[in-house]
Amino acid sequence: ISETAQNEEHFSPRVGILYRPYNWLSVYGNYTESFGLNNGRTANNVPLAPEISEQFEAGLKTEWFDGKLTTSLAYFHITKDNILKQTGDVTFETIGAARSQGIEFDLAGQLTDELSVIATYAYTDARITKDRGLIFDDNGAVIGSNNGNLGNRLPTVAEHSGSTWLKYAFQNNTLKGLSLGVGAYLASSREGDNESSYQLPGYVRADAFAGYSFNIGKTKLTTQLNVTNVFDKRYYFAGQPYNTSKAYNMIADPLTFLGSVRLEY
Repeated sequence: ISETAQNEEHFSPRVGILYRPYNWLSVYGNYTESFGLNNGRTANNVPLAPEISEQFEAGLKTEWFDGKLTTSLAYFHITKDNILKQTGDVTFETIGAARSQGIEFDLAGQLTDELSVIATYAYTDARITKDRGLIFDDNGAVIGSNNGNLGNRLPTVAEHSGSTWLKYAFQNNTLKGLSLGVGAYLASSREGDNESSYQLPGYVRADAFAGYSFNIGKTKLTTQLNVTNVFDKRYYFAGQPYNTSKAYNMIADPLTFLGSVRLEY
C-alpha cells in the first residue's frame, strides 16, 4: 500500500453589491472564486491539480403589481481551469480550461388567487478555451498530444434551455389545500464530447405534481407526489468524453414517481 500526500491552498473571495433605485427595481452584481478537488490520478499515479473557477454576474430584478409578479435578467461569465479528461478506466488528466457566458431570464408570478407561474430561460455559450489534446493508441494509452479542441463547444451544455411551471391551488372550501401543477423542461442539442464528433439531440420533458396540505392541531402536514418524465420519453441528457475512440452517453430517468411528507410545527 502506498500513500501520497497532496496539500493545496487557494484564496476564494466572494463579493456582491445591490442597488435599489426604485421600490420595483434592483440592480446587482457579484464576483466569486471557487476551488475544488479533482479526484483521481494520472496514468503515472500523480495527484491531479485542483479545479479553479471564477464567476461574474450582473443583472436586474423587478417587481410588478405589488410584488405579485417578479422578473430578473442577468448576464453571467464563468471560467474554469484544470478541467478533467478521462484517459483510461481509472486515470485522468487536467488538460485545459473552459468559458461559459450568456444570459438568464426568470419570471415568477401569481396570476390569480389560484394560479401561479414560474418560467426560466437561459442562453449559454460554453467553449473550450485551453486544451491539450491527447492522442491514444488502440488500448487507450496516451502516446502524444496536440492543440486539441480549442474553440469547440463544451460537451453536454445546451445553448438554449428553459422551463415553465403552472400551479393551481384550490381555494374553495371543498378542495382547499389541494394543489396541482404541470411543467416542462427543454434543452437544445448539445455536443456529446470534447471533439464535437457528434451531437445529443434536444428534448422536451413533461413533469407534474399533486399536493395536499391540512392542519392537525397546530401542525401543518403536506403530502406531495411528483411525477417526472410524464410521457416516459427516452432521451440522452448528457454525454461523457472518454477518449478519442470510446464514449458513452447517459440516458435520462424514465417515468418516475417521488412522494414526500412534510411536517411544520
